[in-house]
This record gives sequence, structure tokens and C-alpha cells, in this order.
Amino acid sequence: FFEEFEAAQAACDAVGQILVRGVSAEEEEEDYSEDEQDEEVQKLNAGLTDADIAKMRLIVITPKREEALDRMGRMILGDDFDEDFLMQNTSFSLEVLGAYDGFADMY
Repeated sequence: FFEEFEAAQAACDAVGQILVRGVSAEEEEEDYSEDEQDEEVQKLNAGLTDADIAKMRLIVITPKREEALDRMGRMILGDDFDEDFLMQNTSFSLEVLGAYDGFADMY
């Protein structure tokens, strides 16, 4: 796998990769309590099932995608984009929700 993946990255001049865990439509509507989130973390730490792996995607970061990620990060974080430590509160969450409409218009 890794040899093929590295060859694919070299072919598109990749600058990195991101591993993301997808969310099913059913999970999007649920609001997890803190205890449920802790249980989910414990489950992931115990080992991944085939179903867990099926929800994951390994995304290759090309120079063009890196630029898009930077633009989106700057749109959401503003002056805090390059900060190592971020404080997030309810108003930040509302700003992110508002920025989502901007993403939809851009892409």
C-alpha cells in the first residue's frame, strides 16, 4: 500500500496528506453528550473495525488543495489563522456556520 501511495503522491507533486473520518447522515443529526463522546474515543482506542475503516479517507494534499485549505482556514480563523493555540466559543461556532454558506458559494 505505502509504495503505491507514495508513488501516487509523487505523481501529483503532493505536499502532504490528511486522514479524515467520515460521518454518516444518521450521525450528523445526533447530538452527542460528553459521556457518549468519551465512549467513542475509548472505542477507537480499543481498535478499529472494518466499518470504522470504511468511513475513513486518506486525502492527498496537492499544491492547489493546500491553497484552498489555506484560504478556507483564513476565512474561518481570520487573524488567528497562524496561531498555535486557539480559543473557541459559541460566537466562533456561529461564525463558522456563517462561513459555510461562503464555502458553498465558492465551490
